[in-house]
Amino acid sequence: MTNPIRAKWLDALRSGNYVQTRGTLHENIPSGDAYCALGVLLHVTLGDESPKSPWTQNAAADALKAAGVAPELTLRADSPVRSRAVAESTLPEFLEQDFDEGVDFSIIDLNDSYGLSFGVIADLVEEEYGR
Repeated sequence: MTNPIRAKWLDALRSGNYVQTRGTLHENIPSGDAYCALGVLLHVTLGDESPKSPWTQNAAADALKAAGVAPELTLRADSPVRSRAVAESTLPEFLEQDFDEGVDFSIIDLNDSYGLSFGVIADLVEEEYGR
C-alpha cells in the first residue's frame, strides 16, 4: 500500500524545485526559500499554510507522523543505497564507520550532519519505508 503524503514528499525531494539548507527547517535566502528534508515535508504537507519561521520540532514530528515515516531511519549495512549514501556524504569516512557500527540515522542527521542530497535522502526513505 502506498502513502500519498510520503509519495508527494519523495517526489518533491526529487523534483529539483527546492533549495537545500542545513541546520534549520526553512530559511529565507537571497534567491528565495531554502528547506531541509523535513522542511520539504512540512511544505508538502501544509502548503502555503506552513509557517515560514520558525518551524518547530513538533510541527516536523506531526508531519512525519502524518506521512507515516518514523523520525529515525534504520539503515542496514546491506542496504542497496549504502554505497551511494557513503559516496555522496560530505563526511564519507565518518558515515562509513557509522554504517559498520549499525548506527541508526535520523532524517535530520542525513540532511545536516552527513550532507546527503535530497535525492539520496528520498532513496533511503523509500528503501526503508516504501513509497
